[in-house]
Amino acid sequence: MTRKTTRLVIVPPVSEPERCFTRLEPELAELVKLRTVRSNVPELVVRLLALLPGLQELRQDFILCFRVFDVRRLDTLADYAWCLLHADTLYRAATTVPRNANGLLKEALELRHFLRKKARLIDPDLEAEELTQLRGTRRYDAVAADLELLHAWLSERKELCVVPSRKMVRVTSIVPSLRRIAAAQDPQSELAVAAHERRARAYTLLYRVYQEIRRSVIFLRRDTFDGDEIAPKLFAEPKPKQVFAAPIPINRPRRRKATTAEASSVEPPQREGERDLPPETTEPN
Repeated sequence: MTRKTTRLVIVPPVSEPERCFTRLEPELAELVKLRTVRSNVPELVVRLLALLPGLQELRQDFILCFRVFDVRRLDTLADYAWCLLHADTLYRAATTVPRNANGLLKEALELRHFLRKKARLIDPDLEAEELTQLRGTRRYDAVAADLELLHAWLSERKELCVVPSRKMVRVTSIVPSLRRIAAAQDPQSELAVAAHERRARAYTLLYRVYQEIRRSVIFLRRDTFDGDEIAPKLFAEPKPKQVFAAPIPINRPRRRKATTAEASSVEPPQREGERDLPPETTEPN
């Protein structure tokens, strides 16, 4: 009697920010002019979600006063905030070097050395066309490429050499981590540039939607003057450039040099106390 075993595939649940980001991807792709992210995104999302109850109380006023305004923007404002939070999380994951980067590199180097020893059992001089592409350096991207190449080469020849399965599984999990670290160290990498653009698109979309709602709230509450309290400014604006006017030249009269005659006619300055002395008189003999 054979015993049938079933393997469960664990799929991570889709979070609410990821679900909102997937739904809003068409709107993100339509944006052309993007804004620079100048705010702390987690703090911005928390403040925005705290304002939602007060904004929802004005929903009926939006419907009665504005015929053109799309009230679905107000209903789905939280989705735009979750979308930005998910994009910011992906950006931080792509541009932040983890603390265990050195330990991960050390483990990857040992794993590459082990797989190369197994490859030498099949090809002692590593003269195969694929193995000649091994880089052998200590850079994160080079180590990841070598591990990926050795994993593929040994998988095709698993009948010629036995490699522990845990080693092969570890290769598949450590290679993406090495590539993320390499991308985080290089701001111009494709992964970092894509993450930066993705976050800028989500930030721009939320900015446009919230600014539209904020202007409408200020118009509705123009008599009570509490529009800024219901929908305050949340996005940091760029500081205006200070333009200094050019200094105005002042034409001061130049001092004219005194001539020789004028200089001789000027009396020498008197010493202190000479003015109080009486004039000298000569007594007759």
